[in-house]
Formats: sequence, structure tokens, C-alpha cells
Amino acid sequence: MHKDLKQNETQKKIIELLKLEPSISPPPFKEEYFFQILSEKEEYSFSQFSINTYAIIASILFIFIIGFFLYNTYIWKPKNLTTFMLEKYKEKKGYNQTAISGIIININGDVWIKKKNKSEQKVFIGNLIEIEDLIQTSDDSFVDIMFEDRFQIRVLSNSSLQINLQNQVWHIKQNFGRAVYMVKKGIDVPLLVEASSFLVRVVGTFFYVENEKDLLVEVVEGTVEILKHDPNTKEIQYLDKLDKHEQILFESKREEFQKKVSKNSELVVIFSEMSKQAEIYNNDEIWESLSKIPNIKDKKEIETLYNRTLEKIKLIDDRIVEGIIVSQHGDIVILHTTDGVKVIELDKIKEIIYEHTQ
Repeated sequence: MHKDLKQNETQKKIIELLKLEPSISPPPFKEEYFFQILSEKEEYSFSQFSINTYAIIASILFIFIIGFFLYNTYIWKPKNLTTFMLEKYKEKKGYNQTAISGIIININGDVWIKKKNKSEQKVFIGNLIEIEDLIQTSDDSFVDIMFEDRFQIRVLSNSSLQINLQNQVWHIKQNFGRAVYMVKKGIDVPLLVEASSFLVRVVGTFFYVENEKDLLVEVVEGTVEILKHDPNTKEIQYLDKLDKHEQILFESKREEFQKKVSKNSELVVIFSEMSKQAEIYNNDEIWESLSKIPNIKDKKEIETLYNRTLEKIKLIDDRIVEGIIVSQHGDIVILHTTDGVKVIELDKIKEIIYEHTQ
């Protein structure tokens, strides 16, 4: 009985405790405050998500653009129709490439070239010069030649010189007459001009060589070295160095040098003309295109190669050549004609006559 009373008292205490209200009451529920806090949290998480997402997308796009640029620049080379046809031609037939060394870019009067097979041909603007060609000018004529390594030669009237490339050195043998040379600084292949028993070694300059009764060398820009060589013993002797506006004259009778300061106004004018020409032809794409064209002159073969009918191209000197415009580089066009490959400035072309076959 005592135990039952104890249990009853315990139950009463539990019931009383359950009836008690908490000493600290929770704050009243405010609907406006709750939804304001909730919207702020949602807005914050959304903006944070957007910033991170945009950053990731921007990074991916940046990597893609850089990769695309590098791939196009260094790995993939686009093939135009001409390049594709030339490669097909190379697969079907042998690839007989001409040993191109230069382009006739300006001419006045009659100029002839003697090939290494002893044949002679008259040249015009746009004709290509090959290694071992002998260039000869006549009375009141001159010719400007631009070479692949970006140096120019103006061969003046009644002059003869031969182009050669030996042991990675351009060797210009000026047999007689007068010529003006413009060589850019930092030329990849050294240049030597041989006149009589003398050599002019060039680094980067504009100079004039006259090889007639006496030898005259005059520098307009840059520096050249004068060397003397013995064709029998092959010995080479250093003589002197010429700087800007200096000239040296070797009198053959006295066998002595005279060095002096000189400023030839005519050479200054020629230098200006040749500098402008150099800007036009200073384009790697021109030489790259020339290197891909096979040495063929047959009309049917040329038409088959490009899958096109030959056009008649009338030049400003009223000559008409039959050929196809292979490519254009600025104001320069490359023609593949039945007379060989030619490089012509646009203003030298008078008219293009298209003949449509029925």
C-alpha cells in the first residue's frame, strides 16, 4: 500500500510538470520577415552560382580560341583549289621544279638572258631568273631583278653579270659594265660580287659597282668590304672597307687605289626607286606560291592541271600571253603561261580576255 501511494505521488508530479509553461517563450511568427530572409538567401545563392558559371564558360571559350589559333597557325594549312591540284599533279607525274632565284620586276629597253644550255631569250617584266643565268643589257637599257632572299640588282646598260648560288653564298659575277645592288640587313645568305680580280663582300647595304677599264665601288647606305683574290692561287687578301658615301677607285694602269668621299645624286634616286619596289615584293607568300608551280609549258597540261581554260592576258606593252592567274598577293599576280611562270603587278595588266568553250 505504501508503494502504491508513492507511485501515485510520482504520477501527480509528472502531470504537474507537463502542465507548466516554459519560462522563455519563442518569438511570435512574422510572415513578412520570414519570406524576406528566404528571398535574400535565394538571391545570394543565384548570383553566386551565375558568377562561377560565367567564369568557367569564359575560361573554356578562352582555351578553345587559343587552341584554335595555334592549330591554324602552326599545324593546319588551308588548301585552296590551286594547291590541291598541284599536289595531285605531283602525285601523278614527276615534280620538275624550276630553280628559281629571282623575278624581273622592272625593265627598260632590250635585255637578254643566256641559259646554261647556251640558249638565249629576250626577257620581259614578270619573267623568272634561274640560277646560272647570264643577264646582258644593251644600249640605253636596264633591268631590275628581285631575288628570293630579298636583295635587288639593277643591271645598267651595256653590262653583263651571272647569278650563282654556291655553298650557301650568293655569287654574282659582274663580267663587265655597271650594276647597283640593294641588300637588306640580316640577309640569310651572304652575298659576294666578283668584278675582275676583286670581291665585294656585302652585309646589308646599297652600293654601286662599275667594272670597265677601271674598277669603281661606291656605297650609298651601309658598309662593304673590298677583297682581292688570285684566281690561280685562290688566295684572298683584305684591302679596305667602305662606309656610307665613300667610294674607291682602282686604276688598272697604275694598279693603285684612290679612296674618297662622294655623294652621287643619281644613285640616291635609284635607291629610292628600288626601295619602293622592295616593299611590293617583300612577301613570303609570293615565293611560297612560286615554289609549288611545276615547270610545264604545254597548253593542255596547264589546262588539265588547273581544270580551267587558258585566258589571254594583254599587258600594257601590248604583249599578249596565254595563261592562268594562279594566285594574287596584294598588287602582285602570279601567271602560269605557255611561256613559263610570270609575276606581274596588276597595273601592268591592260586586259584579260576570257574565252568560253561551247
